[in-house]
Amino acid sequence: MGRKALNILAIGKTQSNFLINLYDGLKEENPDLKVYTEDIEHLGDAIIESKALTLIDIPVKKMKAFQKLGTYIAFLSHSLLWKLLFLEVKYHGIRYAAQHLKPYFTLFLKAKAYDQLGMSCIHCHFASLTHLKKMVFIRNTPIVVSFWGSDLLRQTNPQVDAFKKVCLQNAKALTIQNETLQRELEKRFGSAVKNKIHVVKFLQNAFYVDSFKKISIDKKLKKGPITIMVGHNGYKENNHISILEALKGFEHPEQFCIYLFLTYGLDEKYEKELERYLRQYPIPYVVHKKYCVGEDLVALRSDIDILIYAPVSDAMSGTVTEALYSGSKVIAGKWLPYEVYRKTNAPMYFFENFNELRDLIPHVVADSPKDIRDIHISLDAIFGDKVNIEKWLTLFTNIYA
Repeated sequence: MGRKALNILAIGKTQSNFLINLYDGLKEENPDLKVYTEDIEHLGDAIIESKALTLIDIPVKKMKAFQKLGTYIAFLSHSLLWKLLFLEVKYHGIRYAAQHLKPYFTLFLKAKAYDQLGMSCIHCHFASLTHLKKMVFIRNTPIVVSFWGSDLLRQTNPQVDAFKKVCLQNAKALTIQNETLQRELEKRFGSAVKNKIHVVKFLQNAFYVDSFKKISIDKKLKKGPITIMVGHNGYKENNHISILEALKGFEHPEQFCIYLFLTYGLDEKYEKELERYLRQYPIPYVVHKKYCVGEDLVALRSDIDILIYAPVSDAMSGTVTEALYSGSKVIAGKWLPYEVYRKTNAPMYFFENFNELRDLIPHVVADSPKDIRDIHISLDAIFGDKVNIEKWLTLFTNIYA
């Protein structure tokens, strides 16, 4: 007996590495799955290569006067509208709330257009308030909301949470990538969300996982300086300078090489700050600004011995998982919700204060991890696509039942 046919509308943040890996992976297991999106802001040309994703136009139909009147009455009778307006008045005043009736009505009309598509479900990615408001007026289509991590950890305004709590009443299921964030979700939004939460990870790119596994077996033959990758993008939240400052003072700096991977997220002000700092930096370093994909990314991973990853916050970094698959050792900030990595036998090390790093590095270099094939097996048990594909398909199938 085959899988149930599923038609999914993806809204919210349509970032290619999450969506294409996820939906194309699910389609491999269920050929009758189709996913539609009208937003190509983050997908670009990648959507052309996707087996599951299709671009769709969802216009809001024009209405005659009497139709618009009936629709407006339905809009004003929506219970969640009044909960949102109550919060608008509470935090911003009556005038502000009155001015937002029109934007809310626009969202109501768009939600009606979504409902008319007859989708199996709507999958809302990245739970910002802007994205959640898009789904608050949907009546007839089940909704799955996927928290990505930063939408939970970096958006902590209690007033915004109050609005989100109202919007989430309209969701049938919520997904999060690990148990630590599940607890945070329950703490922030209360018992009403508890039974809606599903812990399930996004899928990985099979090409990269296979390639990283291969290079990890050859990595032990690598010669030359010890290469340390700091962070994984150009955002200041990666704490590059705090890490670099902590590493200064090695007795033999020529034995190391620092890799700064600044391929996206680097604004002009922070770029100049980094350039000024690096002018007198004692350890050899390489700066990567070109976005790496395919074989270029594999080649970069093959060069890295140690990844130091200590952003302000994170949910479940694909960078960390990739590094471990490729045979790198990973040093991470103890404040990150990485309990899941502790369940593996992968070479993970943690620090609480940046000044611990200089003394920790020699220990990490000298430490001999287990056989890399055993590490792969341990990682596959948690991050492997087979486990997570089944979780996703079961979720989408049950929510549509």
